[in-house]
Amino acid sequence: MHCTSPFTTLLALASLALSAPAPVAEPIPAPITPAISTLEKRVSGTMEIDFYPGNVCSAPQQHFTIGVVGTCHNTIFSRGAKMSNINQSWFGQGLHLILFDTPGCTGGQFSINLSNNGKCWPNGGASFKIA
Repeated sequence: MHCTSPFTTLLALASLALSAPAPVAEPIPAPITPAISTLEKRVSGTMEIDFYPGNVCSAPQQHFTIGVVGTCHNTIFSRGAKMSNINQSWFGQGLHLILFDTPGCTGGQFSINLSNNGKCWPNGGASFKIA
């Protein structure tokens, strides 16, 4: 029979604790950078959009100067739309003029590439946003 004193047991435990490898710290993960959403795209300057009661764009019924991406704007229901004076910072980011059938940017939608070409789009709606 082997007898150990409490002191011997304590020394054995202390020796075991000192010989154990030191805990290894986990590396801190790099922050995840999310893709830039449409709402976060950076633009400067403004763009203008006119809405027309007919699809020939002869006399605008509403004019908007837009400086923020992703905001919904309600309109008087229109049949035609024309963009102009778009600042160059708006291009090359995949932004579009999106026209919606109903207020609040809901319902059916029609998407148009941004352009300063002065084209009258025979599409309108009750709301729009740049996204």
